[in-house]
Amino acid sequence: MSMKKKWDAVVVVGEYVDKEGTPKKKYKNVGAVLVNDKGQESLKLDLLPVEFNGWINFYEPKEYNQGSSPSADPVGVTSGFDDPLPF
Repeated sequence: MSMKKKWDAVVVVGEYVDKEGTPKKKYKNVGAVLVNDKGQESLKLDLLPVEFNGWINFYEPKEYNQGSSPSADPVGVTSGFDDPLPF
């Protein structure tokens, strides 16, 4: 049975202020809603951040350009670290 992605599962993980001084929310993709051949939907969670407030939002899936640049972050969330992970 094949599964097709229907929605991205996204949570708010914090806030930041942009260059113009406008408060913005930080988002993190945590999984997806998948649909099987029979039309049944399932939520597949890959992670739940510590900052999770209990709400999961669903958005149309986007194709992400993996690794092309720091601005390619799918939902505008950056880790805040300047150096790469040591592993």
